[in-house]
Amino acid sequence: MGMDNDNTTTKAKAKSPKKRILWNVFYIFLTICIMVVICLLDPNARNIPHLLTTLKPMWIGAALFGMLLFWLLEGETVHYMTKFIHRGFGHLKSFKTAMIGVYYSALTPFSSGGQPMQVMHMKRDGVPVGRSTSMFCVKFIVFEFVVCTFFIVGLAVDGLSFFSGRTQVFYLTCLGFALNAFLASLALAAIFSKHKLQVLAARLVVWLHKIHIGRFYLIKNPQRALDSLNNTLNEFASSAGLLRGNKRVLIGSFLLMAGQMLIQYSITYCIYRAFDLSGVSYWNIIFMQAFLFLTVSFVPLPGAAGASEGGFYLFFALIFPGTIMPLAMLLWRFATYYANILFGSFFVMYDGMRGALGVSSAKSRGVPVQPDKEA
Repeated sequence: MGMDNDNTTTKAKAKSPKKRILWNVFYIFLTICIMVVICLLDPNARNIPHLLTTLKPMWIGAALFGMLLFWLLEGETVHYMTKFIHRGFGHLKSFKTAMIGVYYSALTPFSSGGQPMQVMHMKRDGVPVGRSTSMFCVKFIVFEFVVCTFFIVGLAVDGLSFFSGRTQVFYLTCLGFALNAFLASLALAAIFSKHKLQVLAARLVVWLHKIHIGRFYLIKNPQRALDSLNNTLNEFASSAGLLRGNKRVLIGSFLLMAGQMLIQYSITYCIYRAFDLSGVSYWNIIFMQAFLFLTVSFVPLPGAAGASEGGFYLFFALIFPGTIMPLAMLLWRFATYYANILFGSFFVMYDGMRGALGVSSAKSRGVPVQPDKEA
């Protein structure tokens, strides 16, 4: 019986990576289909082959350089924050971890899959789960504050001219801002007022459990939901010492992520100039991109598929002429989304092969391989 159970467990684990790969391929295929359909609905898409020959190589090169700089800064942010909690985690490991996070964030709704995979891979590289989880909790909070700061500055500088006559777009952007601000506030409450938040969460879970339609309950197992919530809150609370005791890590991380976001938003400006367009300032496009990010950030699909492409048409209709818009959207989407998947996949495959070779080597030496329960 024991051998049968072991074989069943082994088969289940063997199927898990295959299922994950299939889901990843499905997500990529879905987002490509959505983008292609949007382009096909635009009659100007037939101009794409000709427009490709007119692009300015210097600005396309600048966009490519921006992509590389974005990835390097992501790796530097991981390294900068990790060195405060764990010594010996070098730049190369940090960059690899960053790209694994970029890859899985692109393939999961709300970018929710990146950090758990990063924690798992950092554990393999010797960083305790509690420390890496705390670090990524802080990184999440700082990121939310960066996003909200871009919105507030953009609204103060360029909001009146951009949202004039666009009331519905303004409300959608404000909704995205409110959701991101709420997440940041919730994370801070989890750190500084954990007990109060646990009491509130318990009451909310009990209340949701009482709501049902026939046999369908919003929360079927309240105890399991409470356990999951408490585990999450404990993880966030464990980063309180890092927040309270080291302002340097907060300021440095904020500046690194703000620079990273500025570079990513600058890619849109590079694409704009690649079409030999001018007349719209750099900062106008930066703030438009910040508004677009907030507007689509609450769409529960990997990469906010559909909403991102449609939002680009909506937000940049006054920037890119209609004949150029389909190609502009394709270039922007590749540079800010698909490139993350393509480049990140190399690091995922490398780390997977390294892990497989490590297991094979251990088996050949007769060393028992223990399953990674936390992974």
